[in-house]
Amino acid sequence: MKRWRAVWPDQNPLGKRLAMAEGRGMSPLMEVVGVTKDGKYRTVFDRPRANMFLPLLQQYQAEATMHVRAAGDPSKLSGAVQHMK
Repeated sequence: MKRWRAVWPDQNPLGKRLAMAEGRGMSPLMEVVGVTKDGKYRTVFDRPRANMFLPLLQQYQAEATMHVRAAGDPSKLSGAVQHMK
């Protein structure tokens, strides 16, 4: 997925709509409800990158994702986060 900066350079993407490639066609239009300046989205070893978020009901995926914000050194939270259920 292209990140929001590539799709809407120098614009606020909140509330904008986009369609994604799905197989041989396009998805229905989906509304952007959140963006990040940078973050790691697959593993802690990823390079930070911008990302956008779509409403759950517009792009449902069965797996869960937890977003954690840290004040200070985020590596100090890794043990606590790994043991959350």
